[in-house]
Amino acid sequence: MARRSRTRLPLGPALLRAVPAVVLCVVLVLALTVLNALTAGPIQQGRTQRELARLQTVMPGADSFSETWFDHSKADSVLAAFSDLELVGYCVTVTTQGFGGPMQLLVVVDAGGSGTGVMLLSHRETGEMGALAGEQEFLGQFIGKSGTVRVERGTNAIEAISGATTTSRSVTEGVNAALAVVTELQSGEVQVGEEGTV
Repeated sequence: MARRSRTRLPLGPALLRAVPAVVLCVVLVLALTVLNALTAGPIQQGRTQRELARLQTVMPGADSFSETWFDHSKADSVLAAFSDLELVGYCVTVTTQGFGGPMQLLVVVDAGGSGTGVMLLSHRETGEMGALAGEQEFLGQFIGKSGTVRVERGTNAIEAISGATTTSRSVTEGVNAALAVVTELQSGEVQVGEEGTV
């Protein structure tokens, strides 16, 4: 068998053509890193201000919010709300299972343990039913409620959305979870500590 000879191409010109592309990539990476470092603070500050404004929408008397440390399976997060350093209530974020999937709610509870507002943060309900679940006409029924809220029957009940009983029950379940968390916080059953102020 005859051996084939291999022809080697000079690498010099090929490398020289690649150098500008490599330099350009390095410069772009450095520029993006600097841009990120310059804008990260203002972006976070803007998020914090928007979050504070949203929280003050649901609890207008509060001027600061502090995340509480807790170990509770019923809530995603609990923010204690303060006005001039006096506790005025809690903003409890809960997730419950709706008809179309997870539903996330922000439930506002005053220092006395009564609901003062509910905001539907996200859901996967059908378009019309999900929209109705986020309407004040439905959510406003939870204002002033404490203890265990029921759907359509008994004392402390709310009216379900017509044609969306599962969605109504899911929102009610989330409100009940938030009310239970606040009751436990107030009774001292859950340990509370300050993590950070919003």
